[in-house]
Amino acid sequence: MIDPKQIFSDLLKFDNTASPDNTASPDNTASKDSANKPASSAPSSTFSVVDLLGGLFGGNEKGNILEGLIKGGGLAAIASVAFNALKNFEKHDANANSKVDMTEIGQTGADHNGDFALTLVRAMITAAKADGHVDDKERELIQNKIASSGIDQKTASFLMDELNKPVDLDNLVSNVNTDEQKTELYVASRMTLDPDKPDNRQYLDNLMDKLGLPKDLEQHIEQAIVSFLR
Repeated sequence: MIDPKQIFSDLLKFDNTASPDNTASPDNTASKDSANKPASSAPSSTFSVVDLLGGLFGGNEKGNILEGLIKGGGLAAIASVAFNALKNFEKHDANANSKVDMTEIGQTGADHNGDFALTLVRAMITAAKADGHVDDKERELIQNKIASSGIDQKTASFLMDELNKPVDLDNLVSNVNTDEQKTELYVASRMTLDPDKPDNRQYLDNLMDKLGLPKDLEQHIEQAIVSFLR
């Protein structure tokens, strides 16, 4: 059986031997100062989300947000950004008509040990396909990277299956239940994309609608991402 947390962990780690800049702390997280350093171009024996999303983006520069997510701890980074955004939303914008239930935020937390972690991986892969430009050459490149990475066959099959699936937001959000989970899923997707590109912006707007999150929450998510990258 695939361990969703292990998949996410494997996808979000650099090969620490590739470059001194990628040296992680004992808890597998790097300092915030390293979040602004470019990833090493040296070959890595570990397949990472940079390899996967790099192929999906056609090799375009991804900027500091995705690298900040990777070096900031992956699941912990997503959870932190989502939590801070929700708390700021509660402080500044929540009212009687708000669609977000703030009563349980931070009490139970999202289930990062179960299927929800796998959903976050799916969200990132789906977001990376938002522009619909994954041609056969890019798909072959990604498949070759996966094949040569040495990762578990079940994980490799999962990644290729997700890559080949059409974008289906209804299916993606179908098992996301709490407002905290919904916000984390949006954050994971947002941190994978450049929102200034029209296709990406449309994807994020559609995702927020599917999740039923209030539009006013978006500005607090953006502010939380900026704070995370500092």
